[in-house]
Amino acid sequence: MRETEQKGKDVQAAIEAGLAQLRLRRDQVEVVIKEKGSSGFFGIDSKPAVVVIREKRWDNNRGGGGSRRD
Repeated sequence: MRETEQKGKDVQAAIEAGLAQLRLRRDQVEVVIKEKGSSGFFGIDSKPAVVVIREKRWDNNRGGGGSRRD
């Protein structure tokens, strides 16, 4: 499972950077927001948004497929 931690001026920018790095779409990942970030006062003491983007695991054995014989 691949994952990346990204920073950005806001959460959306950080997510977009992570998606670009992993070359995945939004529906293919889980996003954990570690820091929402803040703009500060006139840019002073601003903090970036920090997110962890993790590739989703796809379970091929979901159990809803065919019939089962015992």
